[in-house]
Amino acid sequence: MRIRSAGLICFGIFISGCVTVNKMGTHNLSYLYEEKTNFCDLKFTTYHISKSKTRVYYDVKLSGFLYERGSADNNFQSQFKISYELYDSFKSATLIDSGSFYFLDSLYFGLDRYFSGEFDVKTVYPGEFVLTVSVDDLSRPMNYATFKELNNTSEYSRENFIMLSDLDEVKYEHYINDDEYFRIRTNNKEFSKFFVRYYQRDFPIALPPFQDDERTVFRYRADSVFEVDITTGYTDLIKLNDPGFYHFQVDSTSRDGITVFRYDNDFPRITRSEQMLEPLKYLTTKKEYDEIKSKPDPKDAVDDFWIRNSGNKVRARVMIQKYYTRIQDANIYFTSYLEGWKTDRGIIYIVYGTPSIVYRDTNYEQWIYGEEGNMMSITFNFIKVNNPFTDNDFLLDKSPAYKESWYLSVNNWRR
Repeated sequence: MRIRSAGLICFGIFISGCVTVNKMGTHNLSYLYEEKTNFCDLKFTTYHISKSKTRVYYDVKLSGFLYERGSADNNFQSQFKISYELYDSFKSATLIDSGSFYFLDSLYFGLDRYFSGEFDVKTVYPGEFVLTVSVDDLSRPMNYATFKELNNTSEYSRENFIMLSDLDEVKYEHYINDDEYFRIRTNNKEFSKFFVRYYQRDFPIALPPFQDDERTVFRYRADSVFEVDITTGYTDLIKLNDPGFYHFQVDSTSRDGITVFRYDNDFPRITRSEQMLEPLKYLTTKKEYDEIKSKPDPKDAVDDFWIRNSGNKVRARVMIQKYYTRIQDANIYFTSYLEGWKTDRGIIYIVYGTPSIVYRDTNYEQWIYGEEGNMMSITFNFIKVNNPFTDNDFLLDKSPAYKESWYLSVNNWRR
């Protein structure tokens, strides 16, 4: 069940802009990739409603909050706070805008509910920013914060558009199923049409961290192009039948726009045995994988691999659960123009697990397994790619030094 913020009591609002010493680039962000559901399951997306104001839509699952019996009416209640901070970079100590919103929720309809709302942030045009959004359970010391980079440098960039469902609800992810309808809203009612470039590409999956890829230059020439009308800021409902990705642009001479992706149905979840086969490439030799794939029944092939390498069915079930949970989490965290499990960050996350330390800057992300400064620790550096289809594309800086740790980690999965 989803409820809007109007259904809760907002008992205080505090907004400020000031100078602080909070530098995101110096904080350990590894909790963002932990192998468990966060207590509030916070999602948010952004939409420039003008050149100086950005609207933030958020969605919070309420089941993780602590509900206590109120003194007045004996109803169970939860108090929580949603806050935001806007910086001009990860390492900036200057706070451009901030705010906090306090809520009181009474438990009338059960815990399986989501709380949705929105607020506006002051931005500057042109500019690039880092926005953090956090949730605090005020009944106990529980906090979760996540971030998003904002691009406000062009009237055609992706945040000038927002995806809506067939019920006109905000979509927080830009991927859809084959039976799903959606529409796109624009902040400029003068726009009359989208030029849609369709791409169907068979991208290879990531290679081990010591093995260099042969990076091929992306061919921007689309497989097909079609148009979608915009009327007073909205498209009609759209349905995309073919897998691939679709780049919606109002200016065909620019690379800016919003991209919609059609992966497997039920993405990011793994629901079919056929989907479980290809990720085994990370744990097998080419010859072994070809033998597994040649078996007539994909489910039997997957089960046989894990039973053979785990020693018994009980441990095999545990390893299957663990491995494919990481596959699904990688899809949630690292999906870019291809599924998250196929990316450089995806392969490292799946095989090595959650890093001990994560640092982020505008152009890179660093993962450390072990203690910072310890010569025995393993450090991976990912470089951000300027990609018109996504802001979540990172490439690993590869090295032969990773070879020993890679095979040790793979062997841990196979025993």
